[in-house]
Amino acid sequence: MQKKDKNNKGFILITCLMITALLMLIGISAATLSYTQSKIIRNKQEGLKDFYDTEAAINYAIANSVQWLTDEFINSEDAKAVFTPPNSSVKLEIRHITNSKKKIKGLSKTANNLPVQSHTAPPPPDSGFGIKDFEVKRYAITATSANGLKIQVGVWKVFAK
Repeated sequence: MQKKDKNNKGFILITCLMITALLMLIGISAATLSYTQSKIIRNKQEGLKDFYDTEAAINYAIANSVQWLTDEFINSEDAKAVFTPPNSSVKLEIRHITNSKKKIKGLSKTANNLPVQSHTAPPPPDSGFGIKDFEVKRYAITATSANGLKIQVGVWKVFAK
């Protein structure tokens, strides 16, 4: 007959509970880490999509300038064109870049602090356009996505005099 040790009663039960609690803690940590990583990846994907949609809208505005480059817009110093490209949630705003020193509402601080240039100027050298027959007009295009991302670019168009 074996003698039972009264000091080891329930040792295996306590050990099993501790191991189970440790495994559960590791599992919860892994699940939390996985969820956090998936949120980071999803946010990055949405941010990239937002950026590319906004950039595509700017390219659309440049390629389809006939939608906003009307006679009224060209001849008015304070005119601005606002529209949304088809199948897009990006708002486009096109403004004249004039030679005034006044800050333009809606442009970033960096854009407003650029060196002042005249709105109408001769074509760039070696552009293929002559100074007697053509002039350049400058415009600022601001694209604002539905999530608030803003991209601003400056463009110039050549016009016959």
